[in-house]
Amino acid sequence: MNSRIAIILAFMLLSLVGCKEDDPVALNPNITNLNPQIIGCPDGSELYSVQIDFDFEGVEETEEFTIGVAADKNLYGTYQFADLPVVIDSLLGDNWTELEMSLYVPKEDSVNNQVFPLEVAETVDCIGIVSHDRWTKVLEGNVSQAGNVNYPGILARFDDLRIYLNTLSGNPPESSWSLAEEKCYWINAYNAFTVNLILENYPLQSIMDLNDPWGTKQIPIGDEMYSLDSIEQHIIRPLFADSDPDTDDALFHYAVNCAATSCPPLLDRAYTAEALEQDLESQAFRFINTETYNYLEVDSVAVSQLFAWYLPDYTDQDTTGMDADDRAAIIVDYITQYAALNVASDAAVSYLEYDWTLND
Repeated sequence: MNSRIAIILAFMLLSLVGCKEDDPVALNPNITNLNPQIIGCPDGSELYSVQIDFDFEGVEETEEFTIGVAADKNLYGTYQFADLPVVIDSLLGDNWTELEMSLYVPKEDSVNNQVFPLEVAETVDCIGIVSHDRWTKVLEGNVSQAGNVNYPGILARFDDLRIYLNTLSGNPPESSWSLAEEKCYWINAYNAFTVNLILENYPLQSIMDLNDPWGTKQIPIGDEMYSLDSIEQHIIRPLFADSDPDTDDALFHYAVNCAATSCPPLLDRAYTAEALEQDLESQAFRFINTETYNYLEVDSVAVSQLFAWYLPDYTDQDTTGMDADDRAAIIVDYITQYAALNVASDAAVSYLEYDWTLND
């Protein structure tokens, strides 16, 4: 029995000696001259790259390091020292998303890491005039012909929505933009941030269930915080009122969507400068001639409450103190521009109850 134990002990000792000879050389990396460089936005792309290079000692070229952030040390990839310099591609230069990036190098114990923060610009601006293609991508297939919004479907594309909102936040309109480009920016921003507000609180029965959804300043754009109401009333409305006098100032009402069933339907794509006027006219015709929103007959019309709430937008007249008959005449005169049937000029006007249930 004793000889058997001696043999086992001798075998274990030989095994330990063998392991010691095969142990890797302990890491003792020395990193100097960290030199991250931003590679700007090529060919007008909204994406940019960062090239990372540094000097190293005390580590084999075949050893690995990672580039990432504290929550995900491998966020931007794993590389060998022999790969230097390395390039991190496809970073979004939205002028809003702050770039955090660190180099993680294994230490001697092979468990912890040495951490080297990479000092690069906090934000990078690759955006000229904002493209709204990503908003179209979010909406595609998620808005029905009737205007019903598939919020779970949009939630599945939340990464695209977040990127789009960040792009809006970091790139407010500039003086070089055309009026149509500025209108599209603010209309799309209103709609996208409204959808985001619903998703943040989904599921819900109505936007009215939320605490002051239109008055709360919760939309970061540039250096300012906006509310939905301030965007609509103090930016979009003046943009339309100050534009071409031959243009219908009230058209924006059919473009901004308040996430309610009775609200003019959300367009199933982004508004663009090239198609803005056509889309607005089409939305006006669609809203006025759809029984969900307005019910028209030759001698009587039952119209949306929008016409009562925003009557001054539908006329050049001063509506202060105006009696019911004169208000009705203004509404009839306006809707006949878009009505599919011939509404009599003296048609009776009534107002439909506004349905605030969610437009899903």
